[in-house]
Amino acid sequence: MPNSDLMNYVQNLQKQGVADDTIRQELIKSGWSATDIDPVFLPVTNVQILPPPPLPRFGMWVSFEYVLLFITLWIWSVALGGIFNFAIDKHIPDAVAGNPNYFSLYSSSMLLQGYLAAILVSYPFFMVLFLAVKDQIEKNPAIRNVKTRKFLIYLTMVVNFIYMLSQLIATIYGYLGANASSRTIPHLIVNLVIPGIICLYLLKEVREDRITKI
Repeated sequence: MPNSDLMNYVQNLQKQGVADDTIRQELIKSGWSATDIDPVFLPVTNVQILPPPPLPRFGMWVSFEYVLLFITLWIWSVALGGIFNFAIDKHIPDAVAGNPNYFSLYSSSMLLQGYLAAILVSYPFFMVLFLAVKDQIEKNPAIRNVKTRKFLIYLTMVVNFIYMLSQLIATIYGYLGANASSRTIPHLIVNLVIPGIICLYLLKEVREDRITKI
């Protein structure tokens, strides 16, 4: 039977990260014999290994919430960009485009109504779902491991990155071909800022997923 005081001494040093060989040497220097020391370092046998806790699993409802969340995100973000681009076309003169005709004005007005309707419908749903899933993650961080959530996050970042890259390419192409106008840079800013903000937020979520040990 190991000496209880000796065992407590060894366990405390082991918790501090002191190597077993170093502990042995210190005990021997202090006069402890190998007969007293060895039982303290003997491996524990016949230990019952308990089964690990079950992997957290979530129903289809959580995945369904994330699908709806990202659908509403895509809808209102596209509509918001369309409204800003409409305002640019309306308020910034463009000699290259010329004067708009009745048909183009009517089409633009219809698009604006569609953009406004999309935001008014999708954004409230988005906020309700966003707050709901944030509350769920705070209560159960294991939800971060839901595959549907991760897939939609990375899919959105990839699509937004491709879109922003295509806008930069189109802008440079227009300048190289002398087809750029006074609206080119404002359109580029809108088409980069909105998806860029979404990508930055999703990157923050990915970083938190890596930091959080579940």
